[in-house]
Amino acid sequence: MTVQQIHGRLFLTLLFVTGALMVPGMLAAQTTAPQRMVYNGHLLDASGNALTTAHSVRFSYWKSADYITGDITATGSIDVGASNYADWQEVHTVTPDSAGYFTVELGSETALPDFSTMDAATMLSLYLQVEVKVSMAADTTYEVLDVNASDAAVDRAPLRSVPFALNTDLLDGHDVGTGSGSIPLLGSGGVFGKGLIPSGLNGDVFTLDADDTAASAITLQFGDSLSKALSFNISSDRFIFNAGLEVQGDIQTSGGLTLGSYAPSTGTGAGTLRWTGTDFQGYDGNAWQSLTKVGKFAGTSSTNVTGSVSTGSLVGYKAGNAICAHEFAGSHMCQVDEIIATVEQDMTVFNGEVNGWASMGAPGYTADANDCAGWTSANESYLGSWWEFSSDGGVTVAPGGGKGFLTNCAASQPIACCR
Repeated sequence: MTVQQIHGRLFLTLLFVTGALMVPGMLAAQTTAPQRMVYNGHLLDASGNALTTAHSVRFSYWKSADYITGDITATGSIDVGASNYADWQEVHTVTPDSAGYFTVELGSETALPDFSTMDAATMLSLYLQVEVKVSMAADTTYEVLDVNASDAAVDRAPLRSVPFALNTDLLDGHDVGTGSGSIPLLGSGGVFGKGLIPSGLNGDVFTLDADDTAASAITLQFGDSLSKALSFNISSDRFIFNAGLEVQGDIQTSGGLTLGSYAPSTGTGAGTLRWTGTDFQGYDGNAWQSLTKVGKFAGTSSTNVTGSVSTGSLVGYKAGNAICAHEFAGSHMCQVDEIIATVEQDMTVFNGEVNGWASMGAPGYTADANDCAGWTSANESYLGSWWEFSSDGGVTVAPGGGKGFLTNCAASQPIACCR
């Protein structure tokens, strides 16, 4: 008997792993398919008798169904440089049973190629070549088991779905994981774990709390140990950032801007800022106050004083400021330009007022007025400025907002106070 008298019949058995998604009460599928193929062979001699002695069976992958002489070297080895060689081969020594049958696992001697790196077209063009020789014979005696003796161009068996079956744990060649090209896996509750999207998204919209089930706040956190978070507080209907904020561009807002809990007065909205288009203002709980213009008239003191102003141990400007601050929180003795600014802002605050002292500063060019020597003298030789808000006893505001005068420092009248 020679090797040429050996005939073989090829049976290729595919192993499939079946399973279901993991749900309570059901078994889970294996996550990784075994990277081996079971091959069942049947060796008979020319007379159809079973061969039961040891034989060597060489398996190899190719990218063509046609075996050509150049695929094997002169020594009987596979030419690994052949253009259609698919970079895998292994040899098994088998001793068939009494009927000539044997079984081997391809990939048990040499790991099968990594099919996950191949595209569909490549995997569909792979073919298995099987060669047999007597175990101790030379490699040159290997004979190809032709799968189609009637077609000289078809000598090898196509693998077809086998590579795909070995990739059952992958989806379009991708595996579950966190690396580039990996598929993220939903965790408990149907949400992504924070480690699954470490580099962010390229999508235009990323929705937090898409099912609107958050009870108190929705939070976007930056870093584990850094723990800086931007939260939307549902009950207060506002965003909260637990760190400092630097803005390198313009800020535009269609609503108010509240700075901390600062509120010069009580009332809804106290501490809110706004831009009117001509003025930057703050709301004190009762009215909007200009923050860009000079102070605004607050009222006049309840007592009259001469040009010599004092209270307690304080005299002069300090005394005037203290008297105003006592009656109107946060106020001071008015300067004339503050009264003029109030005429521009809101003259209604003059209602009910008659007149009051106001500081003018250094002596005027044509009038030797020096704020009654800095509000320290009641001497008639010194002059101080005062403002007449109303000419009818405070019933109405004088047309145009009133007018200013100089008078001698012996006159007694209230102090005009501004904030």
